[in-house]
Amino acid sequence: MAAAIYNFTINQGETFTKNFAWANASEVPYNLTGWTARLQARAFVSSSSTLFDSGGASPTTGLSVTIPTPANGTVAVTMTAAMTSAIPCDGVYALELTSGSSQVKRLIEGSFTISPETNR
Repeated sequence: MAAAIYNFTINQGETFTKNFAWANASEVPYNLTGWTARLQARAFVSSSSTLFDSGGASPTTGLSVTIPTPANGTVAVTMTAAMTSAIPCDGVYALELTSGSSQVKRLIEGSFTISPETNR
């Protein structure tokens, strides 16, 4: 199954919160007990450097990617206002899940647009 495509806007200077869910065709959530989640963003898919990476490869201060209730199949992504202020440009992202047995699933991917901050 291909990753779902979801594009969204990040308002600079605002706290950003988004929940993503993994469920089957009957909308029954997958149990994510034992899984971990990672979010990575780049300016372009071909960019060698990341804009942010919850795996620790680039600035992660203010970024949280968690699986708060594994039985619900939900992944929560939160960025602080300071972090959203520091994102320099639009980009692309992917959210991956890794099981305890190292199975990797790209849950969702897409692009994000930065809405520039007026108040500073």
